[in-house]
Amino acid sequence: AVGEGINNIAHSIDGITWTGRTGVTIFDRYGYGAYYANNLWVAVGNGGGNTYATSTDGINWTTQNIGNYGEVVGMVWNGTLWVLTTNTTTATGISGLE
Repeated sequence: AVGEGINNIAHSIDGITWTGRTGVTIFDRYGYGAYYANNLWVAVGNGGGNTYATSTDGINWTTQNIGNYGEVVGMVWNGTLWVLTTNTTTATGISGLE
């Protein structure tokens, strides 16, 4: 799950009890969503230059930056590649998502 504040990415085993990534701020402002496909979690958001983050386990995250395309607001896996939407454009073949 993603949200706003210091623990803006959290994980849960049962969907009831959630644990924030204490001390780890992925997005300075807020997260828009989290997606899972092709054995990869991808969270998208806004803040601090980190526009998305990737994880193979949903617990440990690596921050990423799409560059000068704005904040990432959505993402989808089409079975072949990730398609990422920002507030200014749509992109595919993003580094770190192959």
